[in-house]
Amino acid sequence: KDIIDDLCQHVTVVASDLSVWAKSDVLISMLDRFEAAGVMRLPITVITPSASGRSILSWLQGVSSIDDMPKYVKTWVPVAPYTVLSATDAQLSALIEQDVRVLAINGDRDKSGGQVSERLGDAADAEVVVLDGGHAVYLSSPKEFSETVLDFLGVEQ
Repeated sequence: KDIIDDLCQHVTVVASDLSVWAKSDVLISMLDRFEAAGVMRLPITVITPSASGRSILSWLQGVSSIDDMPKYVKTWVPVAPYTVLSATDAQLSALIEQDVRVLAINGDRDKSGGQVSERLGDAADAEVVVLDGGHAVYLSSPKEFSETVLDFLGVEQ
C-alpha cells in the first residue's frame, strides 16, 4: 500500500513535486494558488523528503519573511534534508519561535539523516523518530512512516 493512500484515509493530502532547487518563495506561491483554488486551507503540514527540505530551510535563511511562516506551515516533517546541516542554531530555533512543530524522521541506515534529525531535535525541539530503512525511509517503511506522521498530528487511526 502506498503512503499517500494510507494518509488519505485520515487526512487531506495534496502532493506536489517541487524542484530540489525550489525555495520558500516558490512554495508560498504554490500554497497561495492551492488555497485560492479551494484545494486546501492554510496552515498545513509540510512533509519534505530529502532535498525538498530546501524550501523550508530557505525560509529560515531569510528568502521569505519568517513571520509569515505560521500563516502557511503549522507542522514540518523533514525526512533527512541534508541542507539542515548548513543552517545555524538561530535559524532552526526560529521554528520554535514561530510555533511550527517539527517531526524529524530518518532511516536507521542513513548516518547523515541521523545527524540531521539530531540537529533538529537539539535546535528546533523536533521530535525525532528513527525507522527501519535508508535515506528514503518512507519507501522502505511506508506503513510505519504514515503511522508516525499521523500519531504526531494526533490523528486517530
